[in-house]
Amino acid sequence: MYKYTIIVPLWYASDDGVPSYPLPTVLHETMCLITENVGGVTCDSPQSYGYWIANEGQEDEMRIKDTGAIVTVVCSSTMWTTKVMPIMCWLKKFTNQQSLFITAHMVEVIDV
Repeated sequence: MYKYTIIVPLWYASDDGVPSYPLPTVLHETMCLITENVGGVTCDSPQSYGYWIANEGQEDEMRIKDTGAIVTVVCSSTMWTTKVMPIMCWLKKFTNQQSLFITAHMVEVIDV
């Protein structure tokens, strides 16, 4: 099985990639969709910080708290491709992101 780590964006991105406005329900909606399709998901961190280079004329870089949440899904690669990937495509479009940050690691599931 694989452990997939996903950073769920919590802000809608403008066309130039800068967070425009918060999406307060996107984490809940994403986790519900994954749970309905895979059976479970874990939110490892509900908040993170994002940094953007300042636009011309601004002095400091822009920093926004709670720009993303880290969630973990453990499932087979087949289940990821057929069930979770469509949710990731929806998430990318819903948040207007150019890409999503997702990692996959092979894990051994220990049944106790």
